[in-house]
Amino acid sequence: MKKSLFALAALGAFAGAAQAQSSVTLFGTIDAGLQYIQNGGVASNSTGAGTAVGTGNSSTNATLPGPNTGSNFAYYDSAIASSQWGMKGTEDLGGGLKANFYLAGDANTNNGGTHPEGLFRRGAWVGLQGGFGEVRLGTQANPIVTSSAALLPVMGNTVNGIRTALGYSVKDYNRNAIGYMTPMFGGFGAELQYAANNTMDAGLSDGTVASLRAFYSAGALDINAAYSKRSSMSATGTGAQCAATVTDTSTTGAVAAVGTGSANQFCPAANYGGDVTGYLAGVKYKVTPAIQLGLGWAHGEGDNTNYQLGVDAQNKATTGSPTTATAAKKYNGNAFLAGVGYQATPTVLLGLNYIVTTADSSMYNFQTRYALSKRTTAYFQATMAKNGAGTLNGSTSPYGNFLPVGGQTAAAPSIQVQTMVALPNTTQSAYGVGIIHNF
Repeated sequence: MKKSLFALAALGAFAGAAQAQSSVTLFGTIDAGLQYIQNGGVASNSTGAGTAVGTGNSSTNATLPGPNTGSNFAYYDSAIASSQWGMKGTEDLGGGLKANFYLAGDANTNNGGTHPEGLFRRGAWVGLQGGFGEVRLGTQANPIVTSSAALLPVMGNTVNGIRTALGYSVKDYNRNAIGYMTPMFGGFGAELQYAANNTMDAGLSDGTVASLRAFYSAGALDINAAYSKRSSMSATGTGAQCAATVTDTSTTGAVAAVGTGSANQFCPAANYGGDVTGYLAGVKYKVTPAIQLGLGWAHGEGDNTNYQLGVDAQNKATTGSPTTATAAKKYNGNAFLAGVGYQATPTVLLGLNYIVTTADSSMYNFQTRYALSKRTTAYFQATMAKNGAGTLNGSTSPYGNFLPVGGQTAAAPSIQVQTMVALPNTTQSAYGVGIIHNF
């Protein structure tokens, strides 16, 4: 049971002021398990040297020798649910108005660490809620990620890897965000979000994010749709906006501080710089009280032409040397999703999912979830990823390919499986068991 602390918040600065009821709740989810992973290794490049490629971003060594598509047994965190913890609270301000706050961060069980992007990278916002809906200010989940996780009846982190496979969610959380949630109207609701770039040396739209989602639920029918666009995003460590310092050649060589790495929207921890756009839509329908069917479509595209020209111009401005524009990298892909959920018994839930992309890749996923209690679930999951060549031209990181098991695979200290990647032109698979506990 969630544990809440209830208190009467006295406004001591004003004698005789009315007291308001407030609450703070500590919450969290822990997902820990074991996985047997086949063909999840490193691809070789044209010179024969091993190079970590794909969308997994799990390797700290980019040049391991030779191709490696071997198999291994691994401890694994967050294969279905995201291990996290946080605090949320609300205060009744009277007249139907409430003040809310939310803080959430990662709790990785593999090493006891958190995420390198920040203690509360999953959420850090405060908001006001009333009959008008809710306004939120601060770090928030990208609405397209929220929608993506609800496309099919039984999903989880592995199946929701479609968001990174197609590249429509390079970042799952938006910093510097202004969000608005509408009230529910006859089963319909919507969320709008805008994230500022918080940098002075870029255009007004460079590095900003605009996202929205809409959803409808009535009886046996659920409809879900979303859109997101990141404008002129920079790749980590490249361009003046992402450097810790840059030489100011207009003076005597003094060093002037500029954007700080992943502190803003312009410089997220990502391997792609440029415009990133995503769309998705899905429908779920309960055929019977125990059987629910789902169909979905998702689209992701990226174009770093303008970004690359900007990097070349900045290099020329800071070094004084002429540069030649680097070839732009573009990708554009679609995916079609189908899934079924079957509540076999009050405690046993079965899920079967299939995803196919226009990059000639597909994923097959089967899940069994057994409810040990209202808060604890044991699960078995089997996934096969049949990956094609990928769609990102001119890069060793092809979009359109799937990891055989999802979850937290960011850089240290959150790293899980060294050199595990979504390997092109390879069939990969993973079989795992785990336990999810919510508190």
